[in-house]
This record gives sequence, C-alpha cells and structure tokens, in this order.
Amino acid sequence: MVATRHSPNSPITVNGNDTTQSQHSPINVNGSDTTQSQLGPISVNGSDTTQSQHSPIIVNGSDTTQSQHGPISVNGSDTTQSQHRLGRAYALLFAERGASVVVNDLGGGRHGDGSSTKAADIVVQEIRSKGGKAAANYNSVEDGDKIIQTALDNFGRIDVVVNNAGILRDRSFARISNTDWDLIHQVHLKGTFKTTQAAWPHFRKQNYGRVIVTSSNSGLYGNFGQANYAAAKIGVVGLSSTLAIEGRKNNIHCNAIVPTAASRMTEDILPPEPTSHNYNPVRSERPRREEEFGFPLLFRRWFSFCMPLRSNRFGDYNDIKRGGGSLFLVGLSAVNGDFFAELKPELIAPVVVWLCHESCPETGSIIEAAAGWAGKSKVLDFAWSLGYLVRSQGSLLRSKITDNVTPEDVREHWGTVTDMSNAKHYPSIADVSATLTVALEEMKANAQSDSLSKVATHSLSYDKRDIILYSLGVGASLDNPEDLKYLYEGHEAFSALPTFLIIPAITTLLGANIIGDVFPGKDIDLTKMLHGEQYLEVIRPLETSGELVSKARVVDVLDKGSGAAILVDVDTFDENGNRVAYNQVTTFAIGMGGFGGKRTSDKAVDIANAPARAPDATVTEKTSLNQAAVYRLSGDWNPLHIDQDMATLGGYRRPILHGLCTLGFSARHILQRFANNDPSKFKAIKARFPKPVLPGQTLQTNMWHEGSRIHFETKVLESGYTVIGGAYVDLTETVPFLRTNNVSATETLKSEAVFDALKKRIEANLEKVKKINGVFQYNITVGGNTAGSWTIDLKKGVLYKGPVKEGKVDCTLTMSDPDFVDLFAGKLNPQMAFMQGKLKVAGNLMLVQKLSGLMKEQSKL
Repeated sequence: MVATRHSPNSPITVNGNDTTQSQHSPINVNGSDTTQSQLGPISVNGSDTTQSQHSPIIVNGSDTTQSQHGPISVNGSDTTQSQHRLGRAYALLFAERGASVVVNDLGGGRHGDGSSTKAADIVVQEIRSKGGKAAANYNSVEDGDKIIQTALDNFGRIDVVVNNAGILRDRSFARISNTDWDLIHQVHLKGTFKTTQAAWPHFRKQNYGRVIVTSSNSGLYGNFGQANYAAAKIGVVGLSSTLAIEGRKNNIHCNAIVPTAASRMTEDILPPEPTSHNYNPVRSERPRREEEFGFPLLFRRWFSFCMPLRSNRFGDYNDIKRGGGSLFLVGLSAVNGDFFAELKPELIAPVVVWLCHESCPETGSIIEAAAGWAGKSKVLDFAWSLGYLVRSQGSLLRSKITDNVTPEDVREHWGTVTDMSNAKHYPSIADVSATLTVALEEMKANAQSDSLSKVATHSLSYDKRDIILYSLGVGASLDNPEDLKYLYEGHEAFSALPTFLIIPAITTLLGANIIGDVFPGKDIDLTKMLHGEQYLEVIRPLETSGELVSKARVVDVLDKGSGAAILVDVDTFDENGNRVAYNQVTTFAIGMGGFGGKRTSDKAVDIANAPARAPDATVTEKTSLNQAAVYRLSGDWNPLHIDQDMATLGGYRRPILHGLCTLGFSARHILQRFANNDPSKFKAIKARFPKPVLPGQTLQTNMWHEGSRIHFETKVLESGYTVIGGAYVDLTETVPFLRTNNVSATETLKSEAVFDALKKRIEANLEKVKKINGVFQYNITVGGNTAGSWTIDLKKGVLYKGPVKEGKVDCTLTMSDPDFVDLFAGKLNPQMAFMQGKLKVAGNLMLVQKLSGLMKEQSKL
C-alpha cells in the first residue's frame, strides 16, 4: 500500500488524490507517487468483538518501488453468510483507499471449530473485482509468522497489523474447562501476540508501524458467562499499552479498538429485526437477585412476558439448569429494529483506517466505536487498583442515521472523540449501551428534523381538459343537467369543481419522497400506506386554466401504535405567486408506529362530528365500475386502485376507489343541496376515510346544516359502512332550504302518503311481512337528486323515514317521486319501469319479488 504522509490536516492520500486546496481532503491509503513517504500494504487480523467471530485477515498495501512504508496487516474477514462483518469491512475500506490487502481467514466457526478457505477467497475476489489488490491466507493466528510472510511475499513489506480474530466459548465461571480457557486465549491473546511479534522487527527496521488490537466491552466492564473471553480481551489492552510504550522510539503506534457490531458471532443470537413476536434466549443465573442484561436487550420497551424454560442456549445448553438457575424468554418490543440494524461494521472501519494512518497521533489508547459514534476510554492512573475506567463523552461521527462515515469524518471529530475533560465512569455494559441508544436516537431525530424542514416543490399545468377529466372522475354526468357547467367548456358558467385543488397537493406528494424521508433508513411499504384524512381550504377562486406551484413539507409525525400518522402541509400558488389553496394531507403508515412519539398534534386540522339527529338532506349516487380507472387519470397513479396484484398485497379483494374520489362525490352533493351548485361559495372541506369503497358501489351522502357549515358522512349502501366520517364543508353562504320532518331539504313529496299507508299495512300484517326477511331502502328523487329516503325493515316489521339505523340494506330501490306514486297506483308496470330505467334496483333482486305481494296489496288502496 502506498500513501503519502503529510501534516495532520493535509490530505490523507491513498490513490493519488493529493491536493493543496483542502485541509480535510479524502483519506487515501495508497497515495500518489511522490518523493514523500508513503504507507504500504495493510494486514488486518480477524474481526472480533462480543459480536464477532472472524478469523484473521491481512490487508497489505501496494507494492511499489516508491513506497517507504509497506503492507498493513489486517486479520479476520468473514463473508460466508452476510455482508455485515467487521473483517470484511476493514479489508474493503483499506482496498478502496488503495491498499493491497492480504485476507487471512481460517474459516472456522464461532466456537473455534472447523476451517474453510472460502471465507477469505470471497473477500479477495470481491476486492479484485473492483480493481484492488489482494491475496488470501488461511493460517491460524497462532501461526502469525506465516500470515506476515504472506504479506511480504506478495507485497514486499508490512506496515500495519490489525488483530481482529475471535471466537466464543461462553460458560459460567464454575463450568469453564481448560479447553474453553485455552482456546479463547490462543486466538484472542496469543494470536494477537504472535502476529504482531512477527511484524515487529519489520516495523523497527523501517522505523514505522501501526498495530490495532481488538478488545471488547466484556473485557472493559465484565459480562456474565464470559470470564475467559473478558480476561483475554482485557489482556490485549495491556499488551497494546505496553507495545505503545516500547514502540514509541521507532514510530510504532498501537491502539485498542472496542467495536460494537453485528457479526458472525451474533447472527443467530439476535434476529435482524426483533419484534414482539421474536422471543430470544437470554442467559441468566438467579441465586438471590436478577442479573443485569447486556446491550442486546436495551430496547425502549423491555418485557412483553417472561416464562421459565427447562433448557437454554448458554454454553453447552445445560449449564444453568444444572447450576440450579432458571432460564426465561423475553418478549422484546424493539426500537423498530434500529439498534441491531445500525450496528454496521462499515461504520467502524473508518475509525480503524484513521487509527492506522500515518498522520493520526493516537497511541496507547482504548477507542470504543459503534453505529457512527466513537469515544475514548482510559483507566485513571490514581485509581488503577480500583479498576476505575472512565470514558469520554465521545462524538457522533455522522449527524443523521442515514449518513455514512468516512475516515475524513473521523479525523474531523477526533478532538471531541478523545476529549477526556468530561469523562465519566460507567459501571456496566448496560450503562454503556444506554448511551449508545441515546446516540442513535439523536441521529434519528436529526434525520427526522431534516425531513420536517424539507420542502418539496412541484408545478402543475392544467387546462379545460384536466378540469373536465377530474369532474368525470368524481361522478359529474350529463344525466344531471346541473353538472354540465363542469363538463362543457362552452358553458356560460364553465367552472372547476373546488376539490380539483386537491390534485396539485397529491401530485406533489407523489412526485417527491418527503414522506419516505420521515423514517430514516427505512423503506415504507406503499401497499401499507393509507390516506387517513384530508383538508382543503380554497383561498382564491380557481381559473379554468393556468399553472400551479405547490410547496409541501412534513409538519408532524404521530405515533398511533399500530402505525404512524404523517401530516403534510401543502400550499399552492398560481402563476402570479398568489396563494390559492392550502391542503393538509394525513397519511397512515401501517406498521411504522411504536417509536415512542406523541399521539396528537397542534398542527392537525381537526375533524368534527355530525349533530346527533336525522340528516337534513341525503343524496344517493352509484359509482361506476370504471370510476377508479377514470379518476386516476387526474394524477393519482397509485396502482392499488387498478392493479389486482397490488390490491391483494394491500389486503383488498379487488382494487379500491380513491378516498379522494369519494370525497369529490360528496362535495358535489353538498354544492347541489346547499350552495345552489355554485363553486364560488365553497370555502373548505375536511374528511376522514375510515373504510374503502369498491368501484360500482352506491354512495349515500347524509348532510346536516349548521349555519355556514355542512356536516356530512358518506356511507356505502351495499355494505352499510361509513366511508367518510367526521367531515364537514364550510361555505361562504348557504341557500335557503325547507327542512321537512328533519329529512329532506325539498318540498313535501307525494310519496309521503304512499309510505304512510304502507306503514299501516305493515303494522297490521307483522307475521306475514316478517317472512320476507329483508331490509329495503327507497330513495325518492326530484330532478335527479334524492329528495327523501325511507327504510322498510321487514326483519323487524318497521318502516321509517331516513336511511337504515342499524345493520345493512339488502336492496336499494330508486325512483322519482311521480313514478313511485304511479307505480303504486297501478299506473306504471314494475317490469316496464325497470326496463325503462325509471326503477333502479341495487342489491338482492330476489327480495324484490318477495316484496311484490305486499306492494300489490298496497296499490289497491
């Protein structure tokens, strides 16, 4: 490996990217060809932490005639089962920065058994495929001289040794055998000694060397069941301190790294994304008190339940049982898997690369690193006899959880990392791990803060075609003459429906990723995204053509337990910069809750419940089977509404209608009944979407008039479900209307007399009518609009005015007021009425035939 040595703030060059323009330019470990001294090959030994199980790796620097400082030996690489491994991460980063690498891996198991050449070969091949230089070695670290010789044979020199090999042989102290003790020390302590000793004379001869040993929190703080492992790990710290002293005169630096990372040694100890459904074995001996738990159990919510076990996974699986202790399972509710997922070796490797760089002054130190954080630990001189270890406050090496870490980032923060002025003593691994959780929360908060401040801007050009297409999408039809003004550009009052102003807000959200950025490092499943609520306020009348510019930003994220509610504010401006509309879109991300956030927000526009009385007006309208296919052409392209496969993934039997399409229907109904169909009287609308609608179903909008506010709810007649609730429309003014028996906003209907007589008939023949066993709803129209509804519940033998009060409607019949009277006067044949479209039937047609007998009796009246 060739690298140029400069002053500490000058470029750290690996691949010839040396420049005089930056004080903090990229760190390279292979440097340009210059007359200055350069670092050569890197040898790195196995990845070892309490989570690691790598065998040795050697990563050697470039072999060139200009190199004054040769290979850096880095032991321990593991690639056989996962990409998230310390040794592999070290090797790849050194190679990426230009070093020639010797990858040494015995390829054994976590407990020191077996061997394989595959692990080392895979890493070597990966480096070579990217244009790097690498060689493999398969010796045990106890044969350290052979590892170093491989570096010398391939690259001519050795500059750095990173001892990283490790195995686990966990036993409670009383159960540790000589083999358990010896194997751990042979790999961790003796392996470090032998590999480093083999490189030592080369370091002294060239007056340059860098050594990294790998310790563990178990060694620094102790951990139940790891007496052998902890002893070896604190032993390498003592070795490192001594090597730093002995090597100082020969410019040889030695430091201990204490990494916390997911690795081969932990891959089946903790699942990648623990949830309340993952019950993980935990070791514990309980003589008289509860044992403390290590960092894998440090989650925001601790226990779902505990239960005794008769066996365990600790050591040889019988230690605790034979010792009279107990085992139990802990149901974990994790921080969405973030803790484990963020223990990436790639976030530790930059710290190791920086410690190995010639401009790094650190030596004789203990450096802890995890998840993009690093700190320095030190045993106080006056308190050695007390084992009083203190740790610096450390520093985040990345601001946001979505960021990566580079050696340059480490260099930039190194002063804070090693600042011991506010050092603190931590008595246990649990206490140390708690600080790591806090660091992760800070990185998550920084990322979320960024997402809340991010503004997405989107432009939308529209004309008469877009206005007409939207109107068709929300049910405007030539069957209703009042809708012509929304469908024909030549109409004297051609207008856009006011809810068209929701479209620029939605297209802005669909075109940006501001919602996806709310959960840093996580992917939101679009099939699990629901439109929860919508608010629109019209500030200026909308022209029938022009260009709109919308600016959207996330204003709050609420924890609803089963999911997260994301509030997005969207301001829309016309081409002259005038604010024309304000939208608030509330989306619900299923499965993204449980992060401990607040449940309510002062930024949310609240819903409003309807009055506790019968509605003042009701309009019923059937949607088309093609309704979603037409509506999506206005810009809401979510495949959930047209693709059967996507609908199935979302948990629906077939594609559903857009909630905003249903909202458009209801807004039209309210304009027709309370605003004389004048869109200029529309001020605002708010709605919640509790249930979906299937295209082809019949919508019933129930409305309550309260001053300038029209409360409404929308139901599906076929199912009885409320699909829009807590909703209202604010109008600038309402047209006068006649409230008739608190049901209809129209004049008294001739049908009233028919239903009154029919009610008496039912009451007089209860036993007979109950045999029909069906619930019918009659919608009576005037001028194409529903003017009144009656429910005939022949399951209970009652008839009343208004929609069904409980249960669901089996059959809905719609007729105009005069046609209904003629039908029951015998002037209109039911079959002819049906064929001519005067009688519309939805639901169970067979029940209509059962009802005919009763109707014939009534028609004689």
